[in-house]
Amino acid sequence: YLPLFCGLVGTGVQLIMMVYCTTLLSIVGTLYIGRGSVSTTAVVVYALSSFVGGYFSGSIYVQSKGNAWKKTMLVTAGAFTGVGILG
Repeated sequence: YLPLFCGLVGTGVQLIMMVYCTTLLSIVGTLYIGRGSVSTTAVVVYALSSFVGGYFSGSIYVQSKGNAWKKTMLVTAGAFTGVGILG
């Protein structure tokens, strides 16, 4: 269960960073130019923050002395998007 736990933690960090950056950009006032700019920015920031989610899930997995790091990265990459596609 360790790869699943680490993957979900990494995905959570990625979502928190996406919400924080999107909120910060909308407070600054750069997002209300055109229609759909907030959702487009959220998708772009989610894709760019995948590095942060992968780093956090990998670091937790290594600290827990796990061996199947590839499985953890796949869980991190597909946890939120898989639920979104299936739901």
